[in-house]
Amino acid sequence: MKKPVRAIAVDIDGTLTDYTRRVSCEAIQALRKQVDGGITVMLVTGNVLPIAYALCHYLGFNGPVIAENGGLVSRGTEVEFLSSREEPARAYEYLITQMKAERIFSDKWRETEIAIRSEHDLEEVRSHLVGFDVKVVTTGWAHHIMHKDTDKANGLNYVLDRWLGMRMDELAAIGDSDNDVNMIRCAGYGITLSNGSQMCKKHADFVSSKPHGKGIVEALEWLGLETR
Repeated sequence: MKKPVRAIAVDIDGTLTDYTRRVSCEAIQALRKQVDGGITVMLVTGNVLPIAYALCHYLGFNGPVIAENGGLVSRGTEVEFLSSREEPARAYEYLITQMKAERIFSDKWRETEIAIRSEHDLEEVRSHLVGFDVKVVTTGWAHHIMHKDTDKANGLNYVLDRWLGMRMDELAAIGDSDNDVNMIRCAGYGITLSNGSQMCKKHADFVSSKPHGKGIVEALEWLGLETR
């Protein structure tokens, strides 16, 4: 028997949604079933807090929100900043003297990192920012310039320990991109989907045979949870 799961952390873009960013109704229904059964369901995303906060409430999930790749976390209207935008902003100001680097639309709400369009060459961006205390992680939707210590796993550790009184080994984490690798690696059950990156698949305990929302349902069933 698998050890009990007390919390589930789900990435949004490419995981809860498909590549057109349509949210999977099948996955929502299955995750709400877990909420009704007493399991905490959290969104953990590289997206900004206003989007993730609204989505969490409208989908009927019951856990904290981890936004901006772990840069900040929210429990209702209580927000904690786990990272600073100072060094990413300094790095970006230098970057635009070296190359064209256009920020994405939602960056106007971003508070701990800078996100630029994914069309920019990732390795060129990284090469210009050597020497800054930042890392550049791509999600497929954007390249995120964040402090080198910012990470989804750190955000999850914070809310599990400080707010929920749980351990990482009681968590199932589901993601698809390289910015999800550490939470997949550190969780009690690390899960990726058939559309997940090779790095995610390398570190996952389970890789679904189906993509996106259908893969979430498959993963929940692999965990031994009822989905209907």
